[in-house]
Amino acid sequence: MALKWLSELEREVCTRLPRRTKTKNDPPKKEWSWEKLLLDEFGKKSGSKLPPEVEERARKEKAESLAKLYEGRFSVLCGRAGTGKTSVLKVFLKGLEELEGKRPILLLAPTGKARVRLMDRTKRDDGSVRDAYTIHQFLMRHKWLNPENFALKLSGGDQHGAPTVIIDEASMIPMDLLGVLFRSARLEQGESPDLSRRPRTSCRPSAPVVPSWTSSLGSNPDDERKKCFARLMERARHEDHESQALQLADGYLRDDTSPGDDMLSRVAREDVGGDLEVRYWRDGSQLEEQLAASMKKHLKLTDGNKAYIPFNASLGLEEDSKQNNPVLAERWQILSPVRNHEFGTTEINRKIQAKYRGGMLNYSKGRGGLKPFGEQEIVWTDKVMQAINCRKKSYPKDEDGLSYVANGEIGLVVATQKGSERSDSMRVQFSTQPNSSYYYPRLKSMGNWNSPMPSRSTSPRAATSTLCS
Repeated sequence: MALKWLSELEREVCTRLPRRTKTKNDPPKKEWSWEKLLLDEFGKKSGSKLPPEVEERARKEKAESLAKLYEGRFSVLCGRAGTGKTSVLKVFLKGLEELEGKRPILLLAPTGKARVRLMDRTKRDDGSVRDAYTIHQFLMRHKWLNPENFALKLSGGDQHGAPTVIIDEASMIPMDLLGVLFRSARLEQGESPDLSRRPRTSCRPSAPVVPSWTSSLGSNPDDERKKCFARLMERARHEDHESQALQLADGYLRDDTSPGDDMLSRVAREDVGGDLEVRYWRDGSQLEEQLAASMKKHLKLTDGNKAYIPFNASLGLEEDSKQNNPVLAERWQILSPVRNHEFGTTEINRKIQAKYRGGMLNYSKGRGGLKPFGEQEIVWTDKVMQAINCRKKSYPKDEDGLSYVANGEIGLVVATQKGSERSDSMRVQFSTQPNSSYYYPRLKSMGNWNSPMPSRSTSPRAATSTLCS
């Protein structure tokens, strides 16, 4: 049975959404064309191998979606993976500035990592970055969170808004957070925000309002909700259009219209190819064999004393450290739904580190080496994942550093330093901020960290993030 306050928030959201669908913003000037802006942004010939009619359909539906986003007081943008939601958002923001100038835009995301990615993907053509916030940062700043225990406050905070508000990854937002966010956002007369909901993949929404709102759309062409709902269907890139992995993912969509059973049947028969490969295992030893074989095949790994060299290269670590590329830290991933068991992230991490970091571990534990860091025994060249959102100084200051590292960000330990009067430390470069470094010192007197410690990330536990190597 729902709590009274939660039920009130849900009713409040359900009441406000229909009201906002009934009013529209003025359309852009007559000579304006979203399709032309798309052509200017991506070019008439994108190098795609798709038939011209498929590209034309993809461009047309994007232009229609952009018109809905601009004219709607409330709008919903969604689509399968690879349909171009990120491209639409970038073009929308560019068009908005051309039509209305650089007016305030509030960019929000439910997690720290989503916030960092949102900032990266909405950069202007000149490279300047638009500010974005996590929803909790926004609520804390305007006194809708209790600073002592971070609990949501149902009243008493300051209202704040902007002419346009965009919420990324909105399918991740629970009802209590969404309800308080609606209370905190000031909706000025004539300057009502456009709440653009952008589920990136086919994840099950925690907030039931918009899914039930869209799933109940009937065939009535006058239904105001349809005018606010923009769905992208066409995959415009050849590699996405032909992707069997994406076809398999489509079978798990809430509103799937593709023949998912046929794809699952092909997976069971191992009748797949392209970007999808299926391997089966019965026990831990067989899993280890299959995993090793797959890594050798796809990452060009080798055995022997020099096995760490191609392994490092697959992560963006070169023998010449000046050639390191932290962006490649997220190039490949191993996912597991659990931490424990022989197929859990802890055991997979341990085995992979023992195979490709064994020499470094032994050296670090010796007399002349710098002892491994933390319970997971992190050493130089390890791949790590930030465990919590954290403000830290980035170095050097004039590079791309945000002085902020989000929970789930992936990076590489590019150096470790043994201190004398100062503490030991390790230097980490993250894939989202490849030209900047963050230092994680260890206090000798405490044998611990004096700043939030990242965890080794060959295969981080799913409870923290689904990103791993």
